[in-house]
Amino acid sequence: MENNSVLFNKETGEIESVTTGHAQQMLADKTHEFPLNDPDGNPVAVAPDKVQEMLAQGYRQPSNDQLQSLLNHAKFSSTSEQVKTGLE
Repeated sequence: MENNSVLFNKETGEIESVTTGHAQQMLADKTHEFPLNDPDGNPVAVAPDKVQEMLAQGYRQPSNDQLQSLLNHAKFSSTSEQVKTGLE
């Protein structure tokens, strides 16, 4: 079973869980970025070539709970999910 990575989709503005193989291609295509927290704890998206620099400036990786919360928000705020909820 392949591992998943959590990335920020620049087009949709949402966090996505993608297979690691796809993640590498998405990062190379510059359609996705890494989610980090700024020094104040706010979520931000960072280009792959800037991650090490940002970590050195006090940025941190989000906790697993924060990533799950962002994934849940993306899943349940999508138009199709809103329509499903409205129909229930």
